[in-house]
Amino acid sequence: MRVCTLPVDVEPSTPAQYFAKGKTDPPFRTKLKPAMELGRRAVQVHIPFRAVVADSFYGEGRGVRGGLRELGVGYMLALNPSHAWWHAQGANGSCQEAAQAARWKSPEQPGRWEKGTRTFRDGSSQDGWALEVVTGPDAPHRQERVVIAHTAPVTLPDLTTCSSFQQSASTWSAASC
Repeated sequence: MRVCTLPVDVEPSTPAQYFAKGKTDPPFRTKLKPAMELGRRAVQVHIPFRAVVADSFYGEGRGVRGGLRELGVGYMLALNPSHAWWHAQGANGSCQEAAQAARWKSPEQPGRWEKGTRTFRDGSSQDGWALEVVTGPDAPHRQERVVIAHTAPVTLPDLTTCSSFQQSASTWSAASC
């Protein structure tokens, strides 16, 4: 089965320098506000979709996460690898710390990492590894959850993907490696 995703609506983002008063000009809006408005419009006109997927620019914005929760839609938002949360002393306090604590040694001894395969549009595939973060504000028993995905957890460079996701009322699964 092939899944096709197409934009249903767009709104250009005009940089502040093109407004007479820059960022203080009333018509100026950051990308986050139009993004939420596009989501609201999709829900209002009953466009069927399973989840909103966005990069870390939107994933780090609390307003986007809160707005999507209010809309009741599922989402998968990338987080920066340095994404951190309040934590007790000695507990994992960031995506990077959680990944390092998962005790990856090798594909034969992956610790808590789970293997997955990503298939691309051209039919090629790539193996990767995913780890669900079990501490912090998005632990498995909470509404939001965090998954770290990487092709080689032994290296864990700064570009590791950390995703926050929330399921909507309908069941869906998210995979990212």
